[in-house]
Amino acid sequence: MTTDNIRYWGFRIHRPDWSFFRDELAQGRLRIGWGWEGTDLRDAANLAAAPHGNRRMYLEVKEDHIILVPYLPDWHSVAIVRATENWDQGYQFKVAKKYFGHIFPATQIGSFHRRRAASLTGGLRRSLKYRGHFWSLDPHSACIDALLKDSAEITDEERLERVVHGAFDDAFDDEAFDQSVYDRLTKEFE
Repeated sequence: MTTDNIRYWGFRIHRPDWSFFRDELAQGRLRIGWGWEGTDLRDAANLAAAPHGNRRMYLEVKEDHIILVPYLPDWHSVAIVRATENWDQGYQFKVAKKYFGHIFPATQIGSFHRRRAASLTGGLRRSLKYRGHFWSLDPHSACIDALLKDSAEITDEERLERVVHGAFDDAFDDEAFDQSVYDRLTKEFE
Protein backbone atom coordinates (compact mmCIF):
# COMPACT_ATOMS: atom_id res chain seq x y z
CA MET A 1 0.00 0.00 0.00
CA THR A 2 1.37 3.45 -0.86
CA THR A 3 1.43 6.25 1.68
CA ASP A 4 -1.22 8.04 -0.39
CA ASN A 5 -3.70 5.35 0.67
CA ILE A 6 -2.91 5.48 4.38
CA ARG A 7 -5.83 6.55 6.56
CA TYR A 8 -5.69 7.59 10.21
CA TRP A 9 -8.23 6.55 12.83
CA GLY A 10 -9.05 6.97 16.51
CA PHE A 11 -10.12 3.89 18.44
CA ARG A 12 -11.67 3.83 21.93
CA ILE A 13 -11.20 1.05 24.47
CA HIS A 14 -12.98 0.40 27.77
CA ARG A 15 -10.68 2.35 30.08
CA PRO A 16 -11.13 0.33 33.29
CA ASP A 17 -9.77 -2.72 31.43
CA TRP A 18 -6.83 -0.98 29.75
CA SER A 19 -4.32 -3.60 30.95
CA PHE A 20 -6.36 -6.36 29.26
CA PHE A 21 -6.33 -4.39 26.00
CA ARG A 22 -2.58 -3.73 26.36
CA ASP A 23 -1.88 -7.45 26.78
CA GLU A 24 -4.09 -8.33 23.82
CA LEU A 25 -2.36 -5.76 21.59
CA ALA A 26 1.01 -7.24 22.56
CA GLN A 27 -0.30 -10.48 20.99
CA GLY A 28 -1.34 -8.70 17.74
CA ARG A 29 -5.02 -8.43 18.71
CA LEU A 30 -6.65 -5.01 18.97
CA ARG A 31 -9.96 -5.40 20.77
CA ILE A 32 -12.66 -2.79 21.06
CA GLY A 33 -14.46 -2.11 24.35
CA TRP A 34 -17.72 -3.81 23.41
CA GLY A 35 -18.70 -7.02 21.64
CA TRP A 36 -21.07 -9.38 23.37
CA GLU A 37 -22.73 -12.46 21.87
CA GLY A 38 -24.83 -11.59 18.83
CA THR A 39 -22.66 -8.65 17.69
CA ASP A 40 -20.31 -10.40 15.27
CA LEU A 41 -19.56 -7.72 12.65
CA ARG A 42 -19.61 -10.26 9.82
CA ASP A 43 -23.35 -10.75 10.43
CA ALA A 44 -24.72 -7.28 9.56
CA ALA A 45 -28.33 -8.46 9.34
CA ASN A 46 -28.47 -9.54 12.99
CA LEU A 47 -26.53 -6.70 14.62
CA ALA A 48 -28.19 -4.73 17.38
CA ALA A 49 -28.68 -1.02 16.63
CA ALA A 50 -25.82 0.26 18.83
CA PRO A 51 -22.89 -1.76 17.47
CA HIS A 52 -24.17 -1.62 13.88
CA GLY A 53 -22.97 1.98 13.63
CA ASN A 54 -19.46 0.83 14.47
CA ARG A 55 -19.39 -1.78 11.72
CA ARG A 56 -17.72 1.00 9.77
CA MET A 57 -14.32 0.12 11.28
CA TYR A 58 -14.70 -3.45 10.07
CA LEU A 59 -15.37 -2.22 6.52
CA GLU A 60 -12.99 0.76 6.25
CA VAL A 61 -9.73 -0.08 8.04
CA LYS A 62 -7.22 -1.57 5.63
CA GLU A 63 -3.71 -2.95 5.99
CA ASP A 64 -1.16 -0.27 7.00
CA HIS A 65 -3.77 2.20 8.21
CA ILE A 66 -2.68 3.97 11.41
CA ILE A 67 -4.87 3.85 14.54
CA LEU A 68 -4.39 5.92 17.69
CA VAL A 69 -5.61 4.25 20.88
CA PRO A 70 -5.81 6.45 24.01
CA TYR A 71 -4.93 4.72 27.34
CA LEU A 72 -2.55 2.23 25.76
CA PRO A 73 0.11 1.00 26.50
CA ASP A 74 -0.51 2.70 29.85
CA TRP A 75 -2.98 5.12 31.39
CA HIS A 76 -1.16 8.31 30.32
CA SER A 77 -0.18 7.26 26.81
CA VAL A 78 -1.63 6.89 23.35
CA ALA A 79 -0.59 3.84 21.31
CA ILE A 80 0.21 4.25 17.65
CA VAL A 81 -0.98 1.06 15.99
CA ARG A 82 -0.76 -0.24 12.43
CA ALA A 83 -3.40 -2.54 10.92
CA THR A 84 -1.60 -5.71 9.83
CA GLU A 85 -4.43 -6.88 7.54
CA ASN A 86 -7.60 -5.48 6.05
CA TRP A 87 -9.99 -5.68 8.98
CA ASP A 88 -12.82 -7.19 6.95
CA GLN A 89 -10.47 -10.11 6.17
CA GLY A 90 -8.50 -10.52 9.42
CA TYR A 91 -11.37 -9.89 11.86
CA GLN A 92 -12.22 -12.54 14.44
CA PHE A 93 -14.99 -12.76 17.01
CA LYS A 94 -14.40 -14.43 20.36
CA VAL A 95 -15.86 -12.99 23.56
CA ALA A 96 -13.45 -12.39 26.45
CA LYS A 97 -14.34 -10.91 29.83
CA LYS A 98 -18.08 -11.03 29.01
CA TYR A 99 -18.16 -8.38 26.28
CA PHE A 100 -14.89 -7.86 24.43
CA GLY A 101 -15.51 -10.04 21.39
CA HIS A 102 -14.20 -8.04 18.42
CA ILE A 103 -10.61 -8.82 17.47
CA PHE A 104 -8.77 -6.83 14.81
CA PRO A 105 -5.27 -7.68 13.48
CA ALA A 106 -2.86 -4.91 14.50
CA THR A 107 0.53 -4.21 16.00
CA GLN A 108 1.80 -1.34 18.10
CA ILE A 109 4.48 0.67 16.32
CA GLY A 110 4.91 3.53 18.80
CA SER A 111 3.31 5.58 21.55
CA PHE A 112 3.37 9.04 23.05
CA HIS A 113 2.46 10.69 26.35
CA ARG A 114 -0.89 12.48 26.07
CA ARG A 115 0.32 15.62 27.84
CA ARG A 116 4.01 15.84 27.08
CA ALA A 117 4.43 14.92 23.42
CA ALA A 118 6.24 17.79 21.70
CA SER A 119 4.60 17.21 18.29
CA LEU A 120 1.03 16.92 19.63
CA THR A 121 -1.11 19.74 18.23
CA GLY A 122 -4.15 21.20 19.96
CA GLY A 123 -6.45 19.87 17.25
CA LEU A 124 -5.30 16.29 17.67
CA ARG A 125 -5.33 16.64 21.47
CA ARG A 126 -9.02 17.67 21.29
CA SER A 127 -9.81 14.89 18.84
CA LEU A 128 -8.36 12.27 21.20
CA LYS A 129 -11.05 13.25 23.72
CA TYR A 130 -13.82 12.21 21.31
CA ARG A 131 -16.22 9.86 23.11
CA GLY A 132 -17.16 7.55 20.22
CA HIS A 133 -15.69 4.09 19.60
CA PHE A 134 -14.15 4.95 16.24
CA TRP A 135 -13.49 8.13 14.28
CA SER A 136 -11.37 9.53 11.47
CA LEU A 137 -8.13 11.35 12.26
CA ASP A 138 -7.22 12.02 8.61
CA PRO A 139 -7.06 15.82 9.13
CA HIS A 140 -4.27 15.21 11.67
CA SER A 141 -2.10 12.96 9.48
CA ALA A 142 0.97 15.26 9.49
CA CYS A 143 0.87 15.54 13.28
CA ILE A 144 0.50 11.76 13.67
CA ASP A 145 3.45 11.14 11.33
CA ALA A 146 5.57 13.54 13.44
CA LEU A 147 4.46 11.78 16.64
CA LEU A 148 5.42 8.44 15.14
CA LYS A 149 8.92 9.74 14.41
CA ASP A 150 9.17 11.23 17.93
CA SER A 151 7.95 8.03 19.60
CA ALA A 152 11.12 6.25 18.51
CA GLU A 153 12.95 8.37 21.11
CA ILE A 154 11.53 7.63 24.57
CA THR A 155 12.88 9.70 27.46
CA ASP A 156 14.18 8.16 30.68
CA GLU A 157 11.28 9.79 32.53
CA GLU A 158 8.75 8.06 30.25
CA ARG A 159 10.53 4.72 30.64
CA LEU A 160 10.49 5.09 34.43
CA GLU A 161 6.80 6.00 34.37
CA ARG A 162 6.01 2.89 32.29
CA VAL A 163 7.93 0.67 34.71
CA VAL A 164 6.07 2.07 37.72
CA HIS A 165 2.64 1.91 36.03
CA GLY A 166 3.33 -1.61 34.77
CA ALA A 167 4.39 -2.83 38.21
CA PHE A 168 1.33 -1.22 39.82
CA ASP A 169 -0.96 -2.79 37.25
CA ASP A 170 0.61 -6.22 37.77
CA ALA A 171 0.28 -5.97 41.57
CA PHE A 172 -3.15 -4.36 41.83
CA ASP A 173 -6.26 -6.52 41.39
CA ASP A 174 -8.91 -3.95 40.45
CA GLU A 175 -11.79 -6.46 40.52
CA ALA A 176 -10.91 -7.51 44.10
CA PHE A 177 -10.61 -3.84 45.06
CA ASP A 178 -14.02 -3.02 43.52
CA GLN A 179 -15.64 -5.95 45.35
CA SER A 180 -14.00 -5.00 48.65
CA VAL A 181 -15.21 -1.37 48.38
CA TYR A 182 -18.70 -2.57 47.49
CA ASP A 183 -18.81 -5.04 50.39
CA ARG A 184 -17.55 -2.49 52.90
CA LEU A 185 -19.94 0.21 51.70
CA THR A 186 -22.84 -2.21 51.86
CA LYS A 187 -21.90 -3.20 55.42
CA GLU A 188 -21.34 0.40 56.60
CA PHE A 189 -24.47 1.90 55.07
CA GLU A 190 -26.93 -0.96 55.26
